[in-house]
Amino acid sequence: MTASAKTPAGSLAHLGPDRQDIAILTSQERIRLAREDAWIGYSAARSGLQRLEDLLDHPKSPRMPNILVVGDSGNGKTSLIGRFRDLHPPTIKPDGRGEQPVVVMTMPAEPSEARFWSDLIAAMGVARNDSGTVQAKMSQAMLLLQSLHCRMLVIDEIHNVLNGNLPRQKQLLAMLKNLGSRLMIPIVVVGTESAKRTLQTDPQLANRFEAIVLPKWELGKDFVSLLASFERILPLLERSNLAGRELALPLFELSRGSIGQLTRVLRRAAVEAIRSGRERITPDILAGLDAIDLGGT
Repeated sequence: MTASAKTPAGSLAHLGPDRQDIAILTSQERIRLAREDAWIGYSAARSGLQRLEDLLDHPKSPRMPNILVVGDSGNGKTSLIGRFRDLHPPTIKPDGRGEQPVVVMTMPAEPSEARFWSDLIAAMGVARNDSGTVQAKMSQAMLLLQSLHCRMLVIDEIHNVLNGNLPRQKQLLAMLKNLGSRLMIPIVVVGTESAKRTLQTDPQLANRFEAIVLPKWELGKDFVSLLASFERILPLLERSNLAGRELALPLFELSRGSIGQLTRVLRRAAVEAIRSGRERITPDILAGLDAIDLGGT
């Protein structure tokens, strides 16, 4: 049975315009929709996106400004970068040339210059060549960045640099400094609080990075506004009133101030609401999540 057999189309005012069509979906289709990643444009995220846009449009200079996106695990760093990359996707020009304005890679967990260049090459869609020399990999990566007209390099998990010994840390940081200067493109690094320590080991490099801080959420009007935004995208046929007192407090306690954890909680709760036929998130559904591993859906 489809959802439209149960709910008239005019009763979905709690949903955003792009969710008004859920009345024609089956329950299983709505469960899949509830599990999908969705962008929530809360104020800090919108501000962060604008700063990244401004940086992307910065004129070329030998000393380009850079950004450090920092926050606890699960606080929206990856979502912010993912959203920005989606806004600037790779394209194919009419003459067949590929362009990739924003290249996103992850600092290797066991960092070395050789692995860095291999992973950067892979991030541009080229098969890895782990057997080449460091110099050969660097030359290939630099040529690819230029040929793809890369305008910004994003390096996630920058705190992984600290996994190397001190000489290797200095080597990697010097490499980053030289990379930005040679290409005259901004570099965005992303990581936890330890990322600040990573950059501070090279004072000259640290001065080049402006911070975007994504702090843990507090129970207040911003968190309530965030819950209202979630209400508009969860594919439920009834209004849950997530921002009301009855649900806001338990949601905050379950989320522990993390938007990533809040997302997992709400996905699990929405799936249970659909499966049970209640079609809205209730206090007892949230209470039933206490003993559940919220790492999956």
